[in-house]
Amino acid sequence: MLIYTNHLTLEPENGADSVLTLLAGWLSWKTKEPIDTAMLLSDVTERAYRDQGVLLTESCPAAEGDFGFKADISHVDFKVPTRRWSTEIEIHQAQNDHYVECTVSVSVVDQVRTNAPRPISSRPRLLVDIVEKCRPVVSTPGLFTKELTLDTCEKFLNDATRIGRKAPIVVLSCRPNGESVIEVDRLQEQLLGLADFYFIPPHADTEEMIAAIGEGLMAVDGGARILWPVNALEEDMVTTRVWPIEGGVVRTRQELEGFICQKIMKKNAKAKADLTSTDEAQ
Repeated sequence: MLIYTNHLTLEPENGADSVLTLLAGWLSWKTKEPIDTAMLLSDVTERAYRDQGVLLTESCPAAEGDFGFKADISHVDFKVPTRRWSTEIEIHQAQNDHYVECTVSVSVVDQVRTNAPRPISSRPRLLVDIVEKCRPVVSTPGLFTKELTLDTCEKFLNDATRIGRKAPIVVLSCRPNGESVIEVDRLQEQLLGLADFYFIPPHADTEEMIAAIGEGLMAVDGGARILWPVNALEEDMVTTRVWPIEGGVVRTRQELEGFICQKIMKKNAKAKADLTSTDEAQ
C-alpha cells in the first residue's frame, strides 16, 4: 500500500550527483553502515543489512546519455514484525539539462492480516536534506506561503478555481485575538511539494473577504480549509473544513496539523496509486 509519494523538480549545484550524495548519506544513517555513491552505482544491485533490511539499486536512464537511478530500501516494522516498509527513490536528469527530477515514495506491506493500527503517513527525513540543499524550483507547491487579504482575494480566487490545478490549497486563519492555532511553517515542512498555502493575517477583514470570495473557500477563527483540485468544468470544488473545536472538544495543535497532513498525504498517495494502476492496465 502506497502511503506517501512526492515528486520534486530540483536545481542542485552539481546536478544528479548532489542528490545521489544526499541519498548515500541518508542510506548510511538508515542502515547504520557506510554507503557512498560509488557503492550505489556499482554492479552490485542487492545488499542485505541488519533488521532484515534489503537495499535494491538499478540504473534506469530514460534515454541514451541521460542519468537515471532507482533505489529501494525495505525493512521490517519493529512493532509489527509481519509488516514491511519500503522507501523508493528515483533520480533522473536528462543529458544537457540542469534540472533533476526526484521522486520519493513510501509503501507498506502487511504480509499477513493484522489488527495492528494502520500505518501513519509521514515525510521521509531524506526529503528534508533534499529540500534544504538541492533547491526545488520556484513553482514547487508550498515553497512559499501566500498572504490572503482583501487585496489578494482576486488572485486567490483565480488560483483556487483554476481547472487542472495539481495541488490542494490549504487556507489557514488566526483566532480573533491574533493567535495562530496551526503553525504554517510546520505544515510547510511536512507538505512541501504536495500543497500550496494561503495564510489569513490577524488584521484581515474576514467579513469583506467572505463577501468577495464566498464563505465556502474561507477559514476563520483559527481553523483551516483544504481546497481540493478541480479537474473539469462540470466539477464542483470539494473542500474539507478543519475546526479547532469539534463536537465541543478542543483539538490540540498537533491533532489539527496531523489531520491536515494525513488527509493530504493519503489522498495524494491514493491518486498516484490509482494512476499507476490505470497505466498498468493499459
